[in-house]
Amino acid sequence: MPESEKLNPGSFFLVAVQFACIGVLLFCNNPQHYNGLSMFTGLAGIVIGSWAVMVMAAGKLSIFPEVRNGAVLIRRGPYRFIRHPMYLAVILFCGAEVLALFTAFRLAVLILLVIDLVVKMGYEENMLRENFPEYREYQKVTRKLIPFVY
Repeated sequence: MPESEKLNPGSFFLVAVQFACIGVLLFCNNPQHYNGLSMFTGLAGIVIGSWAVMVMAAGKLSIFPEVRNGAVLIRRGPYRFIRHPMYLAVILFCGAEVLALFTAFRLAVLILLVIDLVVKMGYEENMLRENFPEYREYQKVTRKLIPFVY
């Protein structure tokens, strides 16, 4: 693996926490608990995530926040509106799981997931600024996660 593609051990930890939280929320649910709101929220997450993955494929999609060799800065599709649509998709999908069967434990897992993703976004944005000089300008014209808000 080229030096520029070496993964920080912290990246493995962030991804492990992310997948552990997703796994807990999916494992601890039953489809019969879904309601209209949870179904809509989950579907929104699936649509946004699918759109982002289709657009990102040209930019060398990775679950790790490090910028891969040959990656390009994507500013089309959902990336025109927010910088991290895949993270939004994960939050919406997992939020739907909590809405379907609400417990304090499941809410705590969702909160841990959101904290993990916010930390991961911060690290990723540092890497993107280092690798793409135009990223700072992109940050000025798009929100991080929620259009017009954050």
